[in-house]
Amino acid sequence: MQGKQRNVESIFNAALSQRSPIERAAFLEGACGDEPNLRTRVEALIRAHEEAGNFLDEPAVAREGTESDSDDVKPGLEKPGTMIGPYKLLQLIGEGGMGAVYMAEQLRHHFEAGGRKVMVRHRELA
Repeated sequence: MQGKQRNVESIFNAALSQRSPIERAAFLEGACGDEPNLRTRVEALIRAHEEAGNFLDEPAVAREGTESDSDDVKPGLEKPGTMIGPYKLLQLIGEGGMGAVYMAEQLRHHFEAGGRKVMVRHRELA
């Protein structure tokens, strides 16, 4: 199983380096050959990669003095019901020296209607 997973990952990474959709399709045809399940798995990874965009480039919470499209939530003032970016905090799971972890619901997401539950770590920005 690990060998197959490595094969999927290596084909996925190589497919991302193709410059155009036509080159990518030709590459996948050669790399996956007569294994339609392998091609389906690689294409699913490519779609997920493309849909993810660059969401990690922007912080979920703005630092003081910066602008963000998320609500201005001061660290330590969050509570269930608080919105942080697309996340609505549902309950505190735990907290410590590095901040707090909440169960949250992602409200604005195109994968699922009605949101999905995730964990959000909100750290102190002192």
